[in-house]
Amino acid sequence: MTKVTYRAGCLKCVASIIIIDTTPPNITFCPENIEDVLEGETTKSIEWAEPVVRDYQEGPLLNTSTHVPGDLFGQGITRVTYTYTDEACNQAICSFTITLNADNDTTPPRIFNCPVNGIQALVPAGVDGRIVSWRDLVIYDMSNITISPSHSPGDFFLVGEEEVSYVIMDDNGNRAECNFTVTVNETDQMIDDTATFTDCPKLQRISVPEHNNLVNVFWQEPKVSSSNNISQFQVIQTHHPGDPIQIGETTVRYTAVNVQSGSTAECSFTIAVIDMHVPVIHPCPDFVRVRSCRGSVIANWQIPMATDNSMKEITVREDSGAVPGRTRFPQGRGVVSYTAMDEAFNLAVCRFAVEVHMDDCSPIPSIIFTFVGGLIILLLCMYLIGSTIHCCRRRKIDQSSPDTDRIQEEQDSSETEADGSATLGDVDSSLQRIPIQDETLEEVP
Repeated sequence: MTKVTYRAGCLKCVASIIIIDTTPPNITFCPENIEDVLEGETTKSIEWAEPVVRDYQEGPLLNTSTHVPGDLFGQGITRVTYTYTDEACNQAICSFTITLNADNDTTPPRIFNCPVNGIQALVPAGVDGRIVSWRDLVIYDMSNITISPSHSPGDFFLVGEEEVSYVIMDDNGNRAECNFTVTVNETDQMIDDTATFTDCPKLQRISVPEHNNLVNVFWQEPKVSSSNNISQFQVIQTHHPGDPIQIGETTVRYTAVNVQSGSTAECSFTIAVIDMHVPVIHPCPDFVRVRSCRGSVIANWQIPMATDNSMKEITVREDSGAVPGRTRFPQGRGVVSYTAMDEAFNLAVCRFAVEVHMDDCSPIPSIIFTFVGGLIILLLCMYLIGSTIHCCRRRKIDQSSPDTDRIQEEQDSSETEADGSATLGDVDSSLQRIPIQDETLEEVP
């Protein structure tokens, strides 16, 4: 957040500029997929150069990874994932695979749930056959595999016995098989195909990680069976273990459908993802400082917003009744408070002070300054006018009596020669009638 301050006399306006970062970190280097060979060993340490990441905003990056260079890896394919999160919760992901093959792969694929004891099914007397289902096979191999089945779950089988076979081949030519028998028998008895779930999970509570609105949740899946241990069921489920679950309560539901009669059974439980993280209010200034030469002043600030890891809109509420640009604060210190609450009732509070400082903005000094300045200007004008009038008078006298200076000089000279003893007669003999402006100099009687 950057604060910009404007000043105009005794007033000050402070504006906050917020730059919101929505750009994820830039991964400039992410390792390529790695392949290696196990040379007579079960695990091997693998090294790689870690990703190079840069972010638009300077600041620490939160780095999480599933593996680190030097970890031990077993035969097969393993995915390595790096996740980088900046301070604005923007994420970038780098992912690659590490594949380890045996030097001479002679190990066949492994099958975990082949129904080697066969599958039994009953039909009412006179019925030709029925649909029979079983769970898909779970197969593991260090390389790619190809599955070639003779039948698939949900196929129709006639009364009697029928062989089912699966042939599994990997890329190195290693072969594995799963063979079992499906037997369909007639019966005159009432067929009880009621399904039941066992080990149905209970309510699960889990906290969501910081800066996330999802969390991967795992659970032990329930098992379904029938009372006669013969009927086959197709299981439909709304979620799978490891699925990302959002904040709040989510119902996971398993439904078992009898493929012969259509009867159903259900197992459901609730996953409660709990949000323990408060919203983030921004901007939240430390204080707002204003200056005034009056008893109170209107303060201004940017109205805060709120973000939350739930990614839902959060309303920010002003609790003190103050409105920026409208509320007037007295001299001293006032408090403004904002709150934001998410749907999980996590409460965030932004509280800051509004400080009003008084300035001496009295008009008396300005009046005095104006009076003194005006007086100085008046005196200066009077001086200039007086000087102009004096100069004009001297110029007019000089133009009308050009011999005045000469007469004065002769009088001064005569007085000097007489050593201060000039008589009235001497003066009379030297006087002449000389006009000075509009007057005439006459003889003294």
